[in-house]
Amino acid sequence: MMLGSNMLTASAPSPLTAAIANADSDNILILIRLSGGNDGLSTVIPIEQYDIYANARPNIYIPERKVLKLTDDFGIPSYMNALESMWGEGQFKAVHGVGYENQSLSHFTGSDIYANTDLTTTGFSGLDTGWMGRYFEDIYPDYLINPPASPAAIQIGNFGSLVFQGEETNYAFVTSNIDQLEEIAESGVQYSL
Repeated sequence: MMLGSNMLTASAPSPLTAAIANADSDNILILIRLSGGNDGLSTVIPIEQYDIYANARPNIYIPERKVLKLTDDFGIPSYMNALESMWGEGQFKAVHGVGYENQSLSHFTGSDIYANTDLTTTGFSGLDTGWMGRYFEDIYPDYLINPPASPAAIQIGNFGSLVFQGEETNYAFVTSNIDQLEEIAESGVQYSL
């Protein structure tokens, strides 16, 4: 399986896989936040209304021959073929048509609203905490003095996301380097001495 241009491979049990094995459930929530533009209709394509979709996206629509059918209603672009078998096995789901009322035409404000769930957000106003940060505050009330054995969240990116921000801390372990994340997963330590 690929993550960006990096090959992910299975390895011997690590501290991270041991922590996952001891979890109350095997449910994992993966949030994908793309910086820049992503056309949701070209990611989860409305097959049943393909002509309407293609006419609405004349310069960027995915040609019908390059759409992998997931259901009678929806498909994905052929370059996302690694997800097709996961869909068939019930390991991949997509929520189509997610949004909020009175959409902001600002990419930045819209991103903040998705992170903090505050529909009154405008410009630089709005909640300073994210919905996952508030959730982690409830389940880890003494997080700063008694952190869990495993990170509450892992984020691959350049900086901590508002979505994981609580009142006092950001609950995500952040790395921009996939190699560092792999080393930590295998060894259980952040830095080699």
